[in-house]
Amino acid sequence: MVRKRPDAPPPPDAVDGWGEFDIEIATYPCPEPVAGHLQAAAEVLRRLMSDVARDVDIATLEEALDLNEVAVALSSALEHVTPYEQHLVVQLRDVVMPRIHRRLIGEHLRRLTEDEP
Repeated sequence: MVRKRPDAPPPPDAVDGWGEFDIEIATYPCPEPVAGHLQAAAEVLRRLMSDVARDVDIATLEEALDLNEVAVALSSALEHVTPYEQHLVVQLRDVVMPRIHRRLIGEHLRRLTEDEP
């Protein structure tokens, strides 16, 4: 049995990164219409940490990621939580991002076929 030293400091509190995530979202400089998309996307990301992505969640993230300022802010904020939230990472990697990539490729192909004479 190992005894604790009487003068040893207590172990640090568990870090999950969500506090820093919230600070990034709240303080990121962006105009008001863009801030609404940023807040909506942040709420979806918080929900995905413990839930499965729904179509409405993916649509919200798609709209938000179409705005460069929101994409940059979310990227910066996610750096704080992805080391601790594996379920969120799995949802983004396996459910959300494939759908977003397919949409972009599909739109590109439609534009190519519409432009042909």
